Amino acid sequence: MTNQGKFLDDLMTRNPVTIDPDSGLDSAMRLFDRFPFRHLPVVENEAVIGMLSDRDVQLATGWLASRERNQDAWGRILPTPQTVREIMITPVLCANPTEAPTEAASTMLKRRIGALPVVDEGLLVGIVTETDILRAFMEQITAGEEPESWKQPVSAHMQTRLVTLDPDVEIEFALDRCLNEKIHHLPVVENGKLIGMLSDRDIRVGLARSSISDSKAQSEGRMAIPNIRVFSVMSQFVIPIDPECKLFDAAGIMVRNKFSALPVVKDDKLVGMLTQTDILSHFATQK
Repeated sequence: MTNQGKFLDDLMTRNPVTIDPDSGLDSAMRLFDRFPFRHLPVVENEAVIGMLSDRDVQLATGWLASRERNQDAWGRILPTPQTVREIMITPVLCANPTEAPTEAASTMLKRRIGALPVVDEGLLVGIVTETDILRAFMEQITAGEEPESWKQPVSAHMQTRLVTLDPDVEIEFALDRCLNEKIHHLPVVENGKLIGMLSDRDIRVGLARSSISDSKAQSEGRMAIPNIRVFSVMSQFVIPIDPECKLFDAAGIMVRNKFSALPVVKDDKLVGMLTQTDILSHFATQK
């Protein structure tokens, strides 16, 4: 694979959505719910001073609105974070528009981050994610002409330590699993068979639904309804891959379907998970 003619300027998202450091966390939650991205550059006086991820917000808020997280059962004010500035990651690592995708991928992998703001002469001009870089790698190779290393089976790169969920557990439990394990996707398994996938975005939708239902019940003087279960918010649209599937083909499935993780199944049994990071860890070192 070569990077001739390909720079971050060619694949970054221009004019990305940003947030002010003194914005409230409710505002950040609304942006993450409205858009499909996971990272927000934090900008002050036209300079990037931090990065905010949906995971940062989840850890700080449990995806509860301020009116629900700032008081305990007795109405006492709790010392919870209120603004983006309190939880953003700083100092922020930036890339430049003429940087090669492989260099950016290497930086992301070493720092364990999923996105880089792209800055030119001190001004934010774009943002690049793992998905953008994986797509760029795929575009540089036409089907049937991938290097031998790209033909390796996913079994050599997948994660075999599996963290799964039962469809009947509550989404609060699923959120804890995501945060404790530092993962974005959880396969849902019933009687040993894969039946769905739950993303942290699905969890956010479920938490919002549960919060709205609880608030409505309380305002009407009724008991709150039971918590939302995993099966009601999980995605049943799942594309499992075989352990012998080539890395190149798995990457193609991710790019075409906008997936960042794929379950690996053999004989109807879940045997592994393959993520964008797993693929980039291999692809970024190839020449």
